[in-house]
Amino acid sequence: MTSQIKNPCSIFCGSSASPPILHLTNISKSYPSPAGPVEVLRAVNLQVDAGEFIVITGPSGSGKTTLLSIAGLLDAPTAGTVAFAGQTLPPNDEETLRDIRSRHVGMIFQRFHLLEHRSVVENVMFRYRYLPHGRADARQRALALLDQFGLADTADRPARVLSAGERQRVAIARAVVLPPKLLLADEPTGSLDPAAADRVMDCFRNLHAQGITVIFVTHNLALRAFATRHLRCAEGGLAEESNVESPMSKVSA
Repeated sequence: MTSQIKNPCSIFCGSSASPPILHLTNISKSYPSPAGPVEVLRAVNLQVDAGEFIVITGPSGSGKTTLLSIAGLLDAPTAGTVAFAGQTLPPNDEETLRDIRSRHVGMIFQRFHLLEHRSVVENVMFRYRYLPHGRADARQRALALLDQFGLADTADRPARVLSAGERQRVAIARAVVLPPKLLLADEPTGSLDPAAADRVMDCFRNLHAQGITVIFVTHNLALRAFATRHLRCAEGGLAEESNVESPMSKVSA
């Protein structure tokens, strides 16, 4: 049964001995417009504990992507606080936010954002620009991930020649080549055919099984089956919903 969406709304899971990976408190977000501020999120609370796989659904314009951007430290809320692994983050300290993003947060976008004329392995290695690792170590880790995702034979091809499903798996590999505490995905199967979407979801299933915490935004209600927790975003709020299938069962997108 669907719970009623209301504001402010609090979505908390069970208590944990360690601090949550992510804790959003009373998050509001508005954007300026000629007619005045447009409020996208209103007093949203979200606690994400280690090991969760959260799927967030909702209609277009409901604030899903805005919420994901704030969770990924790419955007600052208009009001409210963001804490990561127990540390409350100052919204204007870009150096601290950048350090946490580069070391602990992986982000996957629907449109891939690959370097089209670079090789697949160079795209995966791109995140190492943040850290002082040797190039040999970076390449070894990138090649291992490509093999894990069934892309070993594409390593030296330019990204522009890949299929949409292959490009999304490259984007996932890039996001986790520096193992994140939190992996965020914005409609990663939205432009894929069912077979390609299944392979992408296999990647997410395996990464979650390895202990990575996942927040996944989608319009596709079938993907609720992968979640340990399903939330719905609408009218600037967030509400808990029950899954219709057993968590982590395989579905076609």
